[in-house]
Amino acid sequence: MRQLLARCFWSLVLIAGFSAATPTPADQKESPPQSSLELQADPSQAPPLITEDYGQAFFKMLLTLFGLLILIILTIWVLKRLSHGKLGGINKGKTIQILEKRAISAKSALYLIEVEGTRLVVAESQLEVRPLHSWPVEPGSNEMNN
Repeated sequence: MRQLLARCFWSLVLIAGFSAATPTPADQKESPPQSSLELQADPSQAPPLITEDYGQAFFKMLLTLFGLLILIILTIWVLKRLSHGKLGGINKGKTIQILEKRAISAKSALYLIEVEGTRLVVAESQLEVRPLHSWPVEPGSNEMNN
């Protein structure tokens, strides 16, 4: 899925870049290139001026910007959906489940862990991991018992 999103993104970037750099038929010359002296002597042989309106160029720029913003928002949304599904199912079917984590400070935290029908409160610090309290959990009960 990530590869598909990356390909779409780079395809849009390339399309936007090539559409801005692609010469129009009015820009292409059919006669062979002439020397600069001949062009100065004959003003009728001067290269054509760019006739694209600034409003048109501004609209094209806004459209490209809008497309890129939509693509970025869509990519973020898809990545959040994908990561939520994977992270939500981490604890299912495991014998050790981390039910909750609370940060006490930048370097210490409390964990509520369930291991084979027993709930534990564990303190983690920079130096050690220490069990604080444990109690059995009744089967089919989702509430914490003291």
